[in-house]
Amino acid sequence: MWRLILSDMSLDYNTVFHQMSEEEIIMANIALDMYIKAKNKK
Repeated sequence: MWRLILSDMSLDYNTVFHQMSEEEIIMANIALDMYIKAKNKK
């Protein structure tokens, strides 16, 4: 969960830990992985 807060995704602690469901956190982590992979390809 912390990687979402510390990344470029602009998510804050309250959003990740109190407002997002476990499924939303999983999907956000997948999106972050895809973003990092695309960024590294450039």
